[in-house]
Amino acid sequence: MAQANVRVVVRLRPLNSQERSKSEEELVVVGEDHATVQVLDPKTYKKTGTGVGAGKGKAYTFSSCFPPPTSQEELFENCGINNLIQSALDGYSATVFAYGQTGSGKTYTITGSDKQICSSGYKGGSERDGLIPRTIERIWREAQSRGGEYHFRVSCLEIYNEQVMDLLTTTKKGLGLSVRWHQRKGFFVDGLAVEACST
Repeated sequence: MAQANVRVVVRLRPLNSQERSKSEEELVVVGEDHATVQVLDPKTYKKTGTGVGAGKGKAYTFSSCFPPPTSQEELFENCGINNLIQSALDGYSATVFAYGQTGSGKTYTITGSDKQICSSGYKGGSERDGLIPRTIERIWREAQSRGGEYHFRVSCLEIYNEQVMDLLTTTKKGLGLSVRWHQRKGFFVDGLAVEACST
């Protein structure tokens, strides 16, 4: 099967404690094909014996979909990011971004546990690690197995309320950076910190 240039992957988060305390139901379910999600109509929703929602609703198709019990490792291994790592090591640009409403699980999926990552002495290797720590570890391992010489640079940004924020610097907090176009570079973020990395 040919690889698409753009993959759209959906991860459904489980109900949080507040939602469970209100006895809310999961009205978005992943199809058996793991490529569709169905948004159920709460008016026609009924509980089945398997705990999976059934009822009328609207189905949407994506590159792949992951239900709530999906582990961080399972998501990492199956979402297509390994293809991006290989492409990046071959010299191509690669981008991963998370999109969704507040509280939908973007930060956990991308970074893992905030408390763990921000703790002193964090070195990775936890089952709760998100895509970024797992990707960094895989890039280093793949580069070493390939041999040769690699130079790594990294930047990290967040777009929130239409403001582009640099996540690697503490300067200019509150001031959004500008996205610009250059004939040779293409799109770039003016003033975004780029840090050289080493193992």
